Amino acid sequence: MNNISFPDFLNRVLISNERVHFSHVDPYGHLNTSKYIEFFLNHRIHAAEEQLKCFTMDIAKELSIGFVVQDINVRFVSPSFQGEVLEIASWVSSISEYGFNLNLIMASESKRKTKAVAKVQFVSVDMKNGRPIKLPDALPSRSLESLILTRPDSSSYKTTVTGIPEDFI
Repeated sequence: MNNISFPDFLNRVLISNERVHFSHVDPYGHLNTSKYIEFFLNHRIHAAEEQLKCFTMDIAKELSIGFVVQDINVRFVSPSFQGEVLEIASWVSSISEYGFNLNLIMASESKRKTKAVAKVQFVSVDMKNGRPIKLPDALPSRSLESLILTRPDSSSYKTTVTGIPEDFI
């Protein structure tokens, strides 16, 4: 087991892919609004597990801490359609005493054109009583080395995607 320092998460990008299936689209053939949010939130959990060996249930069990969405803001840039493969990227943009902010970009995998962006504010809570608790200094990882430092940074990643809204950069 290894620990990943919380400051090491700053601006380090995790990336995953998601395919838009028939059950994900609305009557207009676009990815349903609720699925954008679902894709964004599931991405971060799965990407942290796969790329950092950092498991949500390990954090809950070992530290008795959960990370709860306090605020989410999604901006839709262009529609996504059935069959499309989307690339989702995220990074911690700031850390506070009781939580952190996460920025996310959803883009077409093939043309790297922005589909949606999101900003999510998380608060750390005590799993025993649900009250806010100070953020831990580090998170447990099942990796023997700190894999977060091998991830690209957000500045370089953003140059590979087109159509990101100016106020998101």
